[in-house]
Amino acid sequence: MPAREVGVSVGKQPEITEEFLQMFVEAMGSVVPGPPIPPDEIESWRGKLPDLVLTWWEQVGLASFGDGRAWFTDPAEWVDVAAEILPLCQVISPYLDPALLNGAYYPWMRDAFGDMYCWSPTHQVKLKITPLLHWVGGADYSEDIANGLVTLPVENAILSRPRDFDVVDDKGKLLFSRLRKRLGPLTADTYYAMVVPVALGGAVLADNFAIKPVHGHLAQGSTN
Repeated sequence: MPAREVGVSVGKQPEITEEFLQMFVEAMGSVVPGPPIPPDEIESWRGKLPDLVLTWWEQVGLASFGDGRAWFTDPAEWVDVAAEILPLCQVISPYLDPALLNGAYYPWMRDAFGDMYCWSPTHQVKLKITPLLHWVGGADYSEDIANGLVTLPVENAILSRPRDFDVVDDKGKLLFSRLRKRLGPLTADTYYAMVVPVALGGAVLADNFAIKPVHGHLAQGSTN
């Protein structure tokens, strides 16, 4: 499936009324709305994604934030990417039972380096998949949701700062702004990829990054 055009200005800025999304835009500094998502398509994801994500789609579509640091994604276009990378990753969170990694995880947001923020409606588990380091973190929110805390699984991701969607290089410096200046801005279907991945001894330095297409490269590029 070809990538949907995301983060392309479609005219006047939207009226953002949802409080968590307002805070996210204020923290990130900018939002470029994506094209509107048809109501029937939004409804098709009800029960598969937290309702709060669907509210954000209604207000800004598949927008980008912070000059391309973070992007809302179409889960249908990303679910296979997540499924391909997840088995290659090491669980780093003490709050995540590896036994819960089976089944579909739907990516609803990603960052400039290919990190994916995913949700499992089956397990009520939130994941963050980091292909660059082959890490997966997350937590089981089934008890919280049973206790009525239905927005908690996505609150932590959206209550973030720009540096939370950045990478620290081997010299302790943030990469995003330098890569954007050096390589140019990203589009909806590209990311900042390592030329020689960490798995093959590549250094996490600015001169070892290039802009690559997400689909067809993210999983492959993280290993070879």
